[in-house]
Amino acid sequence: MPDQISHWAGARRLVATRENRLRNASWLTLGFLGLVFVAGQLGLYVQYPRLDIPTHFLGGLLLARVFSAQLLHRLTAFVLTALAALGWELGEYLWDAGFGTSLNHGLGDTLSDIFFGLLGAAIALSWRIVWPD
Repeated sequence: MPDQISHWAGARRLVATRENRLRNASWLTLGFLGLVFVAGQLGLYVQYPRLDIPTHFLGGLLLARVFSAQLLHRLTAFVLTALAALGWELGEYLWDAGFGTSLNHGLGDTLSDIFFGLLGAAIALSWRIVWPD
């Protein structure tokens, strides 16, 4: 009986830890998206065009952490992050087409954005020293 109680206590701790990781990663990601929105509204991406690279890198990194905090398999988290990056780029294209903006700056920009998002995801999913599972 004590072994069974110990097993359930350990399982509850594991679930609580996973929920805390998910909550923390989700809040970080939402806060980051808020900063991206504010930076866009302030015209920082026009003033500093290279700000786009760390934005996509950190976005991929944080989103991969959210997915990996709730999913067991890292490959699934990576694929979902890749789909989110593709969706983001498609959204930029559709926004430009619908509203006449210039969020997307051609194929090179799109591929660079996807590359840096996936690089951030790969680092987040392989870096166990900072965020151990």
